Amino acid sequence: MELRHITDHYRRQAYYFMLLQVGVALVVGLIVWLVWGFRSGASVWVGGLTCAIPHLYFAYRFFTATGALAAKQIVRGMYKAEIVKLLLTVLLIVIVFKTLPVDVLAFFIGFILAQITAFVMIQRFFR
Repeated sequence: MELRHITDHYRRQAYYFMLLQVGVALVVGLIVWLVWGFRSGASVWVGGLTCAIPHLYFAYRFFTATGALAAKQIVRGMYKAEIVKLLLTVLLIVIVFKTLPVDVLAFFIGFILAQITAFVMIQRFFR
């Protein structure tokens, strides 16, 4: 199998994981909305997005670097992408708490659920 086909397969898989993160946050947000109200449900969804958006950035950067010929370039690119992903996560959390009237507990429930979803999917994928 050609390297490009392998890379395309993994790229699609990574984007599927992020779509699943957002989907879990959306479903849980809808349930929370029905039980505790709109603000809490929206906070769960925003928390899930705050987790998924930096993961999307990382996946994008990672899969643009896979064509590099030197392994050092790929690893260096991964480290840079991870640092930017962490900074982007912090920035998004700060923006959310400064600009949106979120329910803090619900926000972090959504954020943690999105993280757990990514972790579980990656564990299943690399078994």
